[in-house]
Amino acid sequence: MISRKYPILMATVGTLVSFDQLTKLAMTNSFRLGESETLIANFFQLTLVHNRGAAFGVMANMAPKFREPVLFLLPCVVLLLIFFAFSRLKDEQRVSVYALALVIGGALGNLADRLRLGYVVDFLDLHWKNQAHFPAFNLADMAITAGVALLFVSLLTEKEPASLEE
Repeated sequence: MISRKYPILMATVGTLVSFDQLTKLAMTNSFRLGESETLIANFFQLTLVHNRGAAFGVMANMAPKFREPVLFLLPCVVLLLIFFAFSRLKDEQRVSVYALALVIGGALGNLADRLRLGYVVDFLDLHWKNQAHFPAFNLADMAITAGVALLFVSLLTEKEPASLEE
């Protein structure tokens, strides 16, 4: 019998990557690079950004011949480690299953951008009266953040299922 965690993984990742890529496509078809539209004055706007670096633009100014291989290989290695961790989860570890599925889906959504475009499309832009500004992000970034937060919750709430040998 197939483990219940794998259909959860496939459904979560498929839904997340699809929705992430559709929102990024909608943004690139509707906005020019750097163009913004305010949704909540002094707090939230949509702004099309091309992030050539890692999270929050880290490494964006690094020479492309170094940056591009690192930003391709590093997510691939991390994804392999996360898939390995996922494979070790028990079905009863529901919070962890969903947490890692969110992280995997978010990572794949951003990796798809990087492979297809050479950068990640970001567009959710939070700021406080244009003084304090959070770097633009996307739905994949939100999923990764939510997944990591859920992992912390799982550490506090989930008990390791008893093994059959005990």
